[in-house]
Amino acid sequence: MSLVIVESPGKCKTIQGYLGHGWRVMASMGHLRALVPALDSVGITREFEPTYEWIKEKAATIKALKEAAKEATEIYVAADDDREGEFIAYSVCLLLKLNPKTVKRAVFHEITEAAIQHAIHHPRHMDMNRVHAQQARSMLDMMIGFTMSPLLWKYVAPSLSAGRCQTPALLATLESKCQ
Repeated sequence: MSLVIVESPGKCKTIQGYLGHGWRVMASMGHLRALVPALDSVGITREFEPTYEWIKEKAATIKALKEAAKEATEIYVAADDDREGEFIAYSVCLLLKLNPKTVKRAVFHEITEAAIQHAIHHPRHMDMNRVHAQQARSMLDMMIGFTMSPLLWKYVAPSLSAGRCQTPALLATLESKCQ
């Protein structure tokens, strides 16, 4: 049996239908690991070597993926074709002890039989530049969020966040108000 791991469970049934007998399609349900929720997880004192942990709420998914991988003759990692998807694919490699340099990275941009078959028959390699880009984004989110959010709670409002997409908008707003 060949195993294909996608991000979203909503894709599994359709892809399974396109691949047919001898294939199993499973979902990672998004991210499987994340930075440890502490500022030091970005590795400020360790040459920016980040510290990750497996997401506890994903324990059942992690267990199911490991069990399915034991039965698989080949594994395709088919997370989305963006930075986050590449990071998720990399995490799947780490989880299943697959070599990121040689793993079959199936990429498709639409859920059609032709696109799925093409992705399976023409896998590419893991793009470590995208993995590192997502890792850097997460690290910046952690550094900014852990340092700025408490200031926002104290001086602006208790539920504001200085992480991810909010940060550039917040900084632009604060800058314009300070001029």
